[in-house]
Amino acid sequence: MNGAISLLIFSYNQEKYLRETLNSVFAQTREPEEIWIVDDFSTDGSREIIESYQEENPKIKTIFNEVNVGLHSNINRVINLAEGAFIVLLSADDLLLPHFIENHHRLLKVNGDLGLICSDCFLFEDKQPYLLQQYRFLSFEQNCILEPTELVDILRTTDFFIPSWTCSYRRELFLKYGGYQTELNSLSDYFINYQIALRHSIGYIPAPLSAYRLRADSYGASINKNFAQRSAILTKLLKLINQQEKSFKISFFKSKILSFNGLFLLFYLVLRPFYWPILFSILKKSWRPLSVKLGKKICRMKIPPLSFSPVRTIPFADL
Repeated sequence: MNGAISLLIFSYNQEKYLRETLNSVFAQTREPEEIWIVDDFSTDGSREIIESYQEENPKIKTIFNEVNVGLHSNINRVINLAEGAFIVLLSADDLLLPHFIENHHRLLKVNGDLGLICSDCFLFEDKQPYLLQQYRFLSFEQNCILEPTELVDILRTTDFFIPSWTCSYRRELFLKYGGYQTELNSLSDYFINYQIALRHSIGYIPAPLSAYRLRADSYGASINKNFAQRSAILTKLLKLINQQEKSFKISFFKSKILSFNGLFLLFYLVLRPFYWPILFSILKKSWRPLSVKLGKKICRMKIPPLSFSPVRTIPFADL
């Protein structure tokens, strides 16, 4: 399926959101060539919902696990089964906008050698009525191709990052670089994103094509609350980075993309003198002087990217 897109949907006890997510998939102006739904041994009514959609659309292929194996293991498994040249990974509580697949296909038609494609996005809180906050990352007006050297400069000088929920990935590269490193937990997508993007040209679409649901009980939120676990994950990430070839390591640290960790990264690095050279480099991007009444300057960590002021807020029903 050269040039085709396989959409991979992952669900675990997402009965509350599953219909909304699947409806957004089947509202696409161009359907993906292949759809997989993986249910990780849900104990709610998720399986019945999935099976009802499968009856109506034979394009859907399903995996129902007999034990819970975790998101990252599910992703690595189904990617080996998918046939599309590109893959989209969708959580069963997020949403695709109607032109997601069509826009990705359009860019791939112009340049089929891209490592991944990403875009702007919406964020929304998990309460009705949904109000979508649009986030725009770069000021481009048209689709563009970013080469690794150009991307390093963009990452170093702006607050751009690659939101996984906006991406389609070249499947062969996703597999080449080891897929999701399960030991990285919530940083697994972060690592694979930049493994690809700092080595291969990527596409950027300056329009919101997906919507990410903000949930206090999400997997990532639970990790962020656990300082010891988060420290262990960051230690593993840095170890994996140092195992890469020299050119990748130079690009990674030059881009200063570790700064997304905010104050946590500061505390982590200060306590580990071995990483102080990284700390001093990152401070140039992550800190900014602020004037105070006494005329002194203090330093404050930048607000993480997901806290940017939105470009606009619109009701979900108006899309």
